[in-house]
Amino acid sequence: MKAKRFTTNILLLIFPLVFGLLMFASYVIYDNVKIVNNVDHINALIKLSVINNALVHELQLERAFSNAYVSSNGKKFHFELVKQRFQTDIITKQYQKHIQQQPFLKKYNNNISNALPYGPRLLSRLENVRLTVDKLAIKSQQLLDYYTALNSELITIVIPTLQLTHKENLTTLLQAYFHLVQGKEYAALEWASLATLFNAQKINNEKRNKFNNLISAQNTNLSAFSTLSDWIIRQIYQQSINFQSETMTKNIRSIILNKNPELNNMTEKKIWFEHANSRLKQLKLVEDNVVKHLLLIIDKSTKNSNNTLIFSILYSAIALIISAILYNYIAKVIRLQKKEHQQLHKFKLIVDNNPNSVIITTLDDTVEYCNQKGLEMTGFNKENILGQKPRQWLAEQTSDNTYEEIITTTVAGNIWQGELLNKHQTGRLYWARTSIFPVKSLQGKISSFIAIQEDVTQQKKDQEKIRFLANHDPLTGLPSLRLGMDRLEQAILNATRHELTMALMFIDLDGFKDINDKYGHMAGDTVLQEVGQRMIFETRTTDTIARIGGDEFMAVLTNVKKAEAVSQVANKILRRIKEPFYFQEHELTIGASIGIVLCPQHGNSSSVLLQKADEAMYQVKKSGKNSYAFFTEDSS
Repeated sequence: MKAKRFTTNILLLIFPLVFGLLMFASYVIYDNVKIVNNVDHINALIKLSVINNALVHELQLERAFSNAYVSSNGKKFHFELVKQRFQTDIITKQYQKHIQQQPFLKKYNNNISNALPYGPRLLSRLENVRLTVDKLAIKSQQLLDYYTALNSELITIVIPTLQLTHKENLTTLLQAYFHLVQGKEYAALEWASLATLFNAQKINNEKRNKFNNLISAQNTNLSAFSTLSDWIIRQIYQQSINFQSETMTKNIRSIILNKNPELNNMTEKKIWFEHANSRLKQLKLVEDNVVKHLLLIIDKSTKNSNNTLIFSILYSAIALIISAILYNYIAKVIRLQKKEHQQLHKFKLIVDNNPNSVIITTLDDTVEYCNQKGLEMTGFNKENILGQKPRQWLAEQTSDNTYEEIITTTVAGNIWQGELLNKHQTGRLYWARTSIFPVKSLQGKISSFIAIQEDVTQQKKDQEKIRFLANHDPLTGLPSLRLGMDRLEQAILNATRHELTMALMFIDLDGFKDINDKYGHMAGDTVLQEVGQRMIFETRTTDTIARIGGDEFMAVLTNVKKAEAVSQVANKILRRIKEPFYFQEHELTIGASIGIVLCPQHGNSSSVLLQKADEAMYQVKKSGKNSYAFFTEDSS
């Protein structure tokens, strides 16, 4: 009777604990399942947002060319408009196919749920609007309003993504992305409005205020984007606004916002228009980099969420098992021992199959345990890793000071955290994010050390790739205008400091547009890539070849002994560029016009040198092309 009463009392004591653990475990699992689902939906919505904004970008270009065509009464931009419509249609089909393959997206966006059949309602009117443009039967403002409303429907896909995420860093970056997309739309609308303003006899206060409002809304959104972005994206954005197109945009704004602008006297309206287009493309490049950054974060969140869900399930199971062990311990000691043995085995399985490397060492820094992931990361097997010292797989580049710091920190009872460059058993190097902490006994004495490592080699490569793309042309791999200008300024400083001579070449391809028109952009891209490699081959490793425009390049030659040496390099480049290119069994030929300046003879400012080299190049163009010339006062 006493034993029964004792058991009943124990049950009454244990039941609330078990019930509480069950409720807590259920809540944890449910909450993590919801988080995993949210991450999956966020991932899908961001991918939809990517193709949405790709379509928005093409519609922005089509809007500008359509308005330019209408504003010129059909006299200009017909070819550009036809070409852009074709590109818009390609992206539209991709967009509709994506929505069709993701039916669950409809519940997140009313614009999608009202799709006809797959896309915003306004998209179905696109062909009719195009017909009115072709017939010049639509006013500029009506045209702008239609495309703007359509883009607004597409852009709002970011909003449900913000409602799903609960992570502060992701929410902030999504907000920054939304402001960037909105700012880019205002920039595109500003560009499209230029055609109307250029053809206006006079700009009244209403038009001027409307244009000023576009600029204000654009600046507000881009400023919010810059504030909310992390430092990587902020750097990419800052680089984009340093291009010439940004300066040209500010100039045309100041002209238009002037109370008495003389637009009729502007002889280079098309150049202004093209610079506005270039600025939009720079913002598109920033947008693409933000998306890449977002997808990297989402991918990491997906992995973390899945790991957290698995851990919560395991934790819940462990909690229940511990409760059962507690009851059995009071009821029967033998049963407890059996359960404890089973429990230890399960913990071992968890550690053995942990997605991160887990290594346990003794006080004398000898490996006594390594899980399967640790064996994979190091390349060793159990027989030749147990009893060894972890220092053997530290890369030679790792200093002795780092190793001493690890020992000093952990022996003192503290956790050491950092990134280590390790060497695989095959000799391959890899980066590991590492945490090493001491294990203490109940008496507080250190008995062993545990090292947990995560392979972050790919993450570092991704970061390096982002940095590379920010400073190099993605097509040719050559330095971009920004990096090229930096190299030019360094060469000028070096020449000035050491009383040397350096040369700058401005290289413009002759006949390149004909290749693009006849064989397509793929042929043009092939030629540009090959031209870059040929010029690199004909210059020294200390020189710089940069792509600064569509078919424009610059070459920075350092430590030039005499002008004749520069002429020799120019002749080599011309000769190599004249050699045939081959694309899909077609033999393609082009030429080049090269303008050359010397520092300090022609100036010691990068902007002055670049301008003079450009003027010298144009003299070559006027004189028959396919040659080179040094700058003279007659060139200007």
